Amino acid sequence: MGARGVRVVPVAAVIVALAAGCSGGASSSGGAGTQAGGTSAGPVTTVPGPTGTQANSSSVAPTTTVPVGVSGCKTAELGVALGRGDGAAGSTYVPIVFTNNGSRACSLTGYPGVSYTQGANGEPVGPAATREAFEGNDGGVAVVIAAGGRAAATLRTVNDVGVYPADTCGPVAVAGLRIYPPDNTESVFIPMARQTCTKIGILTIRAVAAYNG
Repeated sequence: MGARGVRVVPVAAVIVALAAGCSGGASSSGGAGTQAGGTSAGPVTTVPGPTGTQANSSSVAPTTTVPVGVSGCKTAELGVALGRGDGAAGSTYVPIVFTNNGSRACSLTGYPGVSYTQGANGEPVGPAATREAFEGNDGGVAVVIAAGGRAAATLRTVNDVGVYPADTCGPVAVAGLRIYPPDNTESVFIPMARQTCTKIGILTIRAVAAYNG
């Protein structure tokens, strides 16, 4: 997939993430190439704005429908950054944080599309992140984000691709991440220079959930 409609996040906007840890993870289904996250009808979690009590997915009881008048968040309305990562066993789990910078509540449902890329306008490099269900959220939970509120999807990446044989991995240098918020065709580029694999997938992504980090 090409780099149509890419917004570049300045390096200063990338919160300390992968340097914060090294952890091991899981895998799931997915495919090569970055894609907008899929959605389905299901529960709804409401995330308050900054003046309310910030919620998380374990403390907010989901409802069954998105409130009338609340539509999906557009990439242009969202601030996208990486939160602080947690790690163990050679991988890092880092939240991709979506902040509603708009003046209205909006919703996100499902998985963002995430891949490495060689630049803001570059093509995806290696397989896109595969999807991983977590704590009952398999992509069917709609998260309603008030103006100023935040939600996040957790990304897992391998810290050092040197653990794989070169002919298995196909290592190559990349410039950062291309992220498509769920149900959007406009992406955001976040600089993150590192090595990745072109032959095997080293990224997994969980569905968007409420965030209190």
